Amino acid sequence: MGHRRKHFRAAAQQLIDDDYCRACQVSTSAARQQALLQACLQDSRVLRALEKSHGLCLRHGTQAAGSEAAPILDRLLTQLQQAQWELQEDARKQAWDHRHEPRGHEQSTWRLLPALLDGDVFLGIAPQGPAR
Repeated sequence: MGHRRKHFRAAAQQLIDDDYCRACQVSTSAARQQALLQACLQDSRVLRALEKSHGLCLRHGTQAAGSEAAPILDRLLTQLQQAQWELQEDARKQAWDHRHEPRGHEQSTWRLLPALLDGDVFLGIAPQGPAR
């Protein structure tokens, strides 16, 4: 049993460490990868890994179908809403009266957003920017 757990942890860590859409990374078999992800969404370990990962990009997320795709779409919506807030926050902090406020992740959101919309935008290379 320990051997299986070790392999699961290694696979889950790969999912969590990515800053781009896994379906785009394996573009030749993206449909198969999406089908596998949807088939495994009942596993609580897969759900936890999805919550910690980048998730799917908008292009692949919109291809998810059925009620079992809800966690994929929830993660995508959360990512998009966070990016929207960070872009607004970055614009606000550039205003004269807020220029002295400390800056954070919102400064690099513009670099990460294109990969969230389409993971192939950087040709499979993770966007360059501070790790989140």
